[in-house]
Amino acid sequence: MPQNKIILGSEEWCSFPELGIPAIKARVDSGAKTSALHAINIAPLLKDGINWVKFDINPIQNNQKTIIHCEALLVDKRIVKSSSGFREQRYVIQTILKIGEENWAIEMTLTNRDSMGFADSIQAMNEKGFSRIFVTDPNSKLFFVKQIIAGIFITVTMTGMDQEMMQKNISVKTLKDSKKNVLSLGFILAFAIFIFLFLGGLLYLYAAHENVTEIGDKLFPAIALHHMPHIVSVIFIIALISALFPSADGAITALTSTFCIDILGMQRNTKMSEVSKKKMRQRIHLTFAFVFLLFVMVYKWIDNQSMIGIILKVASYTYGPLLGLFSFGILTKRKVKDILVPVVCIAAPTICFFIDKFQKEIFGSFEIGIELLVINGTLTFIGLLLVSKSEKETKNQAR
Repeated sequence: MPQNKIILGSEEWCSFPELGIPAIKARVDSGAKTSALHAINIAPLLKDGINWVKFDINPIQNNQKTIIHCEALLVDKRIVKSSSGFREQRYVIQTILKIGEENWAIEMTLTNRDSMGFADSIQAMNEKGFSRIFVTDPNSKLFFVKQIIAGIFITVTMTGMDQEMMQKNISVKTLKDSKKNVLSLGFILAFAIFIFLFLGGLLYLYAAHENVTEIGDKLFPAIALHHMPHIVSVIFIIALISALFPSADGAITALTSTFCIDILGMQRNTKMSEVSKKKMRQRIHLTFAFVFLLFVMVYKWIDNQSMIGIILKVASYTYGPLLGLFSFGILTKRKVKDILVPVVCIAAPTICFFIDKFQKEIFGSFEIGIELLVINGTLTFIGLLLVSKSEKETKNQAR
């Protein structure tokens, strides 16, 4: 075995003299069994009764105008599994690979990586395990029944409390139209979620192909900023700002309005002038904007691979009391002691925190996920029952 080994980087310039390719950038993959050459217009060819294959090469990356027409003797046809998990039959050729002053006779497969269709994508995602939607282990926190139940209650709570969502449902003339709005929006969201899941799977396939190591929430920014043309990076940043700004602005405005009207009672305060009220609203608005910035910094400090998981976990604590209050107000006519309501709404998430923290000691292998929201809401509901009285009891006390 030769002792003078050549040191290669992750990418190297090489050439294929027999194919007429003077220079092309190659990515070094130590785990691949055979080398692969990205080619277009691949087609079999008969020359003097012998099987050949013709194909075109774009030797310059991201340049479709420069094309080299190649022909090579067909050695074999093989089923090859790509790095993205897709199996395909490829033509195999034999040619000379040159790196620096060294030459090797190698076998190489031809593949068009631009031609993956919908069915091929589904097959590749299925082989990688990306198409798995339902987890059937009841002990797992990802068990599909838990996810569906928790998702229903999250949707009910967020729709009931979100001003923009409520406006979409009640800004109609009849209850029938409102129901149509809810159902149509549900189907639209289901279709949109399927599209995003499919695109997410394609993103992971592309990341595997390009040897991108980032995962979770860091994957999309890494690909958009470092593995795409500069114009795509600019569009990504603009689109991100455009998507986030309306949501953040709406949330800050809603918090400002709620704080000024419901907590400070500025509308009922006749002693404050309009100028003073405006200044107060602006200061409160800036304060909430600063609080939002602090939360962004906290989430960055947490540095979790799936920030949506953290957000849903936080929602289990914050929306739980809202779910309990919402359900209690609709399902019962009992009168609560107002002074004890905040105590109940703080105690329920506190109990849930300890349940979540010590769930292994309490439940063993059974895991609690975002259904913690349901537990939180149930504890709040029970607490409100304990600190409330029925209308009959209230009337008897009044006598």
